[in-house]
Amino acid sequence: MTDLESARRDAVARLCYAQASGLLSVEAFEERYRLIGDASSVATLDAIIADLEQEDATTLLPVPTRTMVVEQVDTGGYPLRTALPVAAASSVRIPAVFGSAVRAGTWTVPEHIEVMCTLGEVKLDFRDATFSTDTIVIDASVLLGSLTLIVPPGTQIENECEEFMANSSHPRRGKNGAPPNGILVIIQGHVRLGEIAIKERPPTGEEPQRIKGFFTRLLNKGS
Repeated sequence: MTDLESARRDAVARLCYAQASGLLSVEAFEERYRLIGDASSVATLDAIIADLEQEDATTLLPVPTRTMVVEQVDTGGYPLRTALPVAAASSVRIPAVFGSAVRAGTWTVPEHIEVMCTLGEVKLDFRDATFSTDTIVIDASVLLGSLTLIVPPGTQIENECEEFMANSSHPRRGKNGAPPNGILVIIQGHVRLGEIAIKERPPTGEEPQRIKGFFTRLLNKGS
């Protein structure tokens, strides 16, 4: 790899971190990305990103942790210690740059989620989650990446994202689909050269048995 190629790669990395941290708009990112691609010298690359601070990736990409509280329940003199999630904040920011971020399991969904995804992947799994409100708003900024949303059957989805050379999928079931469950998820923002995939899945443990299992039982019954 030549010095110019190495400098170009480092410039793109710094540009992505700056956009994910909110220092650059999507339009400014796209313009500088084009300039970096056209740059013919290391000095030109340095000039393009000179005003962007070099930040450590760990400071730009904090991973929120779900803290727990312990509730004691009196059950006939035998206390039962049950771990419960702390009440969710009203808003949470989930960034992913050159990597992936996943929220899944028994987590508490806030009413507002900000997704910043650049050259990465974000997966939000609501199947086993607890909802703090009936309406969840997701502000998505996806650039050269993907956002996957897994929701329980019957969840209403409104995708209002502005898309440019992007793809979004939301398979909808017909008349035999699940009735509305009272949860509305609104996705807004923009997707550039990326993808949004929405999937409906039942909670863990409630998935229908696979066809393979049916045929296995049928064969065992006949033997």
